[in-house]
This record gives sequence, C-alpha cells and structure tokens, in this order.
Amino acid sequence: MQQQKNIRSKSKQQQDHSSFRYQLLDQTNYKHPDDCCAISINPNNNLMICSAYESIKVLYFKTGSLKYLQQINKHHENITTLNFFHRKMNFVSSSCDTSIIIWSSSLISSPKYITKLNGHSDQINSVVVAHNHQDDLIISGSFDQTIKFWSPTCSLPSSWSCIQTIHEHTSLIYGLSINEDGNKLLSCGYDKLILVIENSNNSIWEVKQKIKVDIGLRLAFITNNIFVFQPYQGEYLHFYTYDQLSQQYIQSKSLSIKGSGQQCQQYFPQMFIPSKNILVSKNGQAINFIKFHFHSSGDWECILKYVISFDKCINGLIFGTMSENGEFLVTWDQQSDQIQIRQFQCIQ
Repeated sequence: MQQQKNIRSKSKQQQDHSSFRYQLLDQTNYKHPDDCCAISINPNNNLMICSAYESIKVLYFKTGSLKYLQQINKHHENITTLNFFHRKMNFVSSSCDTSIIIWSSSLISSPKYITKLNGHSDQINSVVVAHNHQDDLIISGSFDQTIKFWSPTCSLPSSWSCIQTIHEHTSLIYGLSINEDGNKLLSCGYDKLILVIENSNNSIWEVKQKIKVDIGLRLAFITNNIFVFQPYQGEYLHFYTYDQLSQQYIQSKSLSIKGSGQQCQQYFPQMFIPSKNILVSKNGQAINFIKFHFHSSGDWECILKYVISFDKCINGLIFGTMSENGEFLVTWDQQSDQIQIRQFQCIQ
C-alpha cells in the first residue's frame, strides 16, 4: 500500500535498538567564533560546509577529525541555509542578501561557483532539494512571504530559473519540508498557517490545504502521509495524518518535548532519519530525539527517547544538522563557539 511505502518491514523493525545516544567526539571539536547558522554534511559523510557570517568554510571530515580546506565568499550578508545535493557533487547556499548560490564540490579543496539565483526580495530562511527530481528542483521560503521553485531551463548546469512562485503566506516563512516522493511540500511561518502544497501533474504546484496553527519555526514529513509540526516555544510536537476519506491532513497525536518556553531560532531544521526511525527536533536549548515504531497494521507510535540540553545557551543560538544516515549530529552553539560532532551509539 502507498501509505506503507516509507515504513520499514517488521523484520527490520525488530533490529531497531530501543535505546541510543549521540556521543560527543572530543577530538573533532572545531573552534568557530563566527555565528554559524547553517551546517551541512555530504551524503558520503566526508565533507562538511558551515557558515561564517557571509562566508562558507569547507571542512574535510574523516576518521573522527575535521580538517580545514577552504573559505569561499560570494554572498554579501549572513548565510542562512546550506544543503548538499543528493546525487550531484554540488551544494546550495542561501543568504540574507536574498540570493541562492549553487556550487560544485567535485574538487573538494576548490569548490566552484556555478550560478546565482535571484528573485526573492528579502532574506531566505529555508531551502530544500527535492529527493526524486535528480537534484533538478530547489525550493526556497523567504521573509518576502513567497515560496519559489527553481529548476534548470536547459542542459547547461548554470542555467537555472524560477519556474513558479506561491504567494499564499501572509507573513514571514520559517520552515519547509518535502516528502520522499517529492510531490508534497509543507510550509509554516509567522502567519500561523501550515500550507500543504502538492504537485499532481508533475508541473504545477498547488496549495491543497491550509491548517491554522500557532506560530511555528519547523516541521517535517515522517512518511508521505504523516508529518510533524513544532510550535514556537511549544511544549508539544503535533502530528498530522492523512485521512483518505476527507483527503486532508488531520491532527492525530501530540508528544511532550523539552525546551518549551525558551528562546529559539529557525536555523536548525527538523529531520526524520528513515534508516533509524528517529526524528531530530531542536526546541529552545534542547535537541529532542524521538523514536518511531511502525506496525504492520498501519498503526504507529513514538516516544521521546533522548535529549541533549545546552542549558547555558539561554539565547537559543544553537544550530546544526544530522547526516543523511543519522550517524552524526553536528552542532554549533554560541556558548562554546565550537562545531561539535556526536556519533550515534546503541545502548544495550
């Protein structure tokens, strides 16, 4: 069944470890005194990029250590997002300067600037690269209240353009998430709305549902038919499930998490790791790890299994990301001024 497409088999579920942690690798701590809003790891877990105001630092990550390779500059204001492509040796950056830049990382020590995408009129807060579009679709959300879809216009790698703009938000956009099939998009922001946007004919994206919520910084697809939303400074995560009868997403569950009532920033996207059935959700000074169990009947459950607290970072300036396979958690916090790497460990 389509509903079960992204749910692992029962035999694989039985291999899941009920307890885990992310152990700090002290030897990888990297001093980084500049605010680091954006961090990304490539799919091979051997290359890391991180922001340093308007610059990008390229770091080589191997055998538990970080090696500085290069600093690159093209943006004119603070960088807000960094994303590696899934298939190509490229990555994409966005900034408060309203631009998106696509880079080639095929030469690790000397990334090349491919093209700059202009079209937004205010800072960009969230960018996703669609999984199943051969890395040929970038989606961006901005303070200018628009969501833009970018795609190559011909065979030249430098020829990208905006193919569609959605204007349905009425205030700042904070978070985006695309499903694994690449045909559903979620957005949230300051206007207290979640937009469910679908691409049914492989060309035009249409808003199919508007859900009234509190102000939210982040949200994420769990499967094609389940997503999670985190209200700003909220005590609970709210889960929405697709109802076949009404063809709408309906709130189905809530889960208490740590970090409620604390200052928070939007630059730490929620991530669900299918290979480990773990959701990573930063809230205030806490990074929450939620474990999912899916049953052959179609039912599912989740539980808060692990929390990393940055108690001294009272301003909520904690940014980071997870590797695609969930093996490494990378964070930067203003209190330590360090990039820190933690590795997944099972607890027997």
